[in-house]
Amino acid sequence: MANFTEVAKQGDSSYMIDTDNISVITEIVDHFNTKGKNRQLTFSSFDEHHFLQLTVERSDIDANKCVEEIRKKSGINLIEIPFVWGDDDMGRFFVNPTAFNYIITSKPFIPDAKTEEHAAILMGMDGFGIVESYEVPVKKIEEIINAVKASGKDLKQISAEQATSRFIEPGPVTYDPQKISRIYSNGYDIDVMFQNGGRIDFHLPERRIMNELLDRKFNNLPINEQPEPTKQFMQTLSNRGRKLEEKFIRGRLPREFARAIAKDVKGLVKVGDLSNVFYTKMNNISWIARHDKTLSIHYKKNTPEGQSSNEQAFVYLKSEEKAQAAQEKLLKLIP
Repeated sequence: MANFTEVAKQGDSSYMIDTDNISVITEIVDHFNTKGKNRQLTFSSFDEHHFLQLTVERSDIDANKCVEEIRKKSGINLIEIPFVWGDDDMGRFFVNPTAFNYIITSKPFIPDAKTEEHAAILMGMDGFGIVESYEVPVKKIEEIINAVKASGKDLKQISAEQATSRFIEPGPVTYDPQKISRIYSNGYDIDVMFQNGGRIDFHLPERRIMNELLDRKFNNLPINEQPEPTKQFMQTLSNRGRKLEEKFIRGRLPREFARAIAKDVKGLVKVGDLSNVFYTKMNNISWIARHDKTLSIHYKKNTPEGQSSNEQAFVYLKSEEKAQAAQEKLLKLIP
């Protein structure tokens, strides 16, 4: 049953919302047009981005009191985090941990005139999209993650050594595997798409060790002083090693990385063979077409899997026969 609560009055108007359905509340200070005097309070639900926006100065509303009232009425643990963009304090977010999909973090740093560690974040939230802030205390990030875990979610984490996303100086990525809707190749990297339409674009490590090994083993002498057989052996070993290294980095490593993520996701189906990486959930597929060796999978519009440009996906296979077999398999699995 919905839990409707009055959150604001504006003149003769009264605003009643279902507080149980709140995913994110945003308080934004308008620095550009009103020199910080005008503030907007925006509500997002699990299903709808920015369904209600109020001007604080023209409404009988106080963000702190409003959030506290929602906490009392619905028992939602709305967590406050600062909204920092560049050097500007833009306002605040109040996030519902049960709407959490993932959080991408930067490497921790200590801002000027502060003593505790902070990090930049990109956090995917149901209904809202991406919560983006560039100076959030690390202890606040830990509070969010712990609150999500306390709600019964079995979160997974990818360290910066395993793979990175977005930030030049990256930190770990934490996500809810049950909210993943699709995993697929993006060039040589792996993209993970979530039910809210958000996406983690994982960049896999590319460290090349072949030359390092050869240097340590054979290159103690200048190349012109090395015996000819040694130089020939080094060249052969280098050529073969690079081919093997390339095959691993561009083929096996992405497949193993995607497989490790996919194993924790209920209802995810692998499409195709070793020539590609593509996993998808089946419940919102509308239709599947085959064009020679390519499958095009179309998702129902107005569903999490079919949002905006994500409503169509392509899977490339080695042969027409493999594409046809994959199509037949998928058609049998659509509920």
